[in-house]
Amino acid sequence: KEFFEDLEGFDVEIQEWDDTVLDHFVSSSLKWSLNVSAGFEELDIAEEILAEIDPDTDTEYATYIWNAYSASDTVQGNIVYINYGRRSDYEDIIANENYTQIPDASYFEGKIGLVRYGNGGRSTKVKVAQDYGMIGLLMFSDPNQYAPEPELVYPNGAWLPPTGVQRGSIKYSSCPGNPTSERLDTLCGITDMDEALPTIPVMPLSYKNAETIFSVMEGDA
Repeated sequence: KEFFEDLEGFDVEIQEWDDTVLDHFVSSSLKWSLNVSAGFEELDIAEEILAEIDPDTDTEYATYIWNAYSASDTVQGNIVYINYGRRSDYEDIIANENYTQIPDASYFEGKIGLVRYGNGGRSTKVKVAQDYGMIGLLMFSDPNQYAPEPELVYPNGAWLPPTGVQRGSIKYSSCPGNPTSERLDTLCGITDMDEALPTIPVMPLSYKNAETIFSVMEGDA
């Protein structure tokens, strides 16, 4: 504050908030199975720690794998890959004659979506998944986009390493800013919190773990 007070032309004031709605990480995990009766295997979702090369990676935050404002829940279901998770991607799958087991939009109900980042915002992908009845969503960084030169992934270059995870908020853009009930109603006419925040659990995924899931999925990706 003192720095800006010393600058000519600035009228400095600190705005204090006592009702800020923030999201805090507690825990996250991802388990998968080809045969539920045989049990589940837990995937290692944490980012790789490179303590000797980059001490900054040696932090508890390497295990904080989450998207801010995701719903908190535990869900179980079959995974369906939906490209970028756009509404058009769902429609293309339904219209594809090769997918005879997917006659209409009801097929997606109760499923967990697997989509890649890009060609749309995170929150939009979540909202569309909810509209189609998905119970959860996994979003991964496609190595073709984020690591096109595998030999130059971090720490050898700037590209995303295999265990790297792209976090970020998935709060809807329907009403920007602090999502308190009073503010949503006053400024945006939103009376239902579900119109501002996701109602399904969402998790970002490394392309290493995405490749593990793809390796056992049926159909063309």
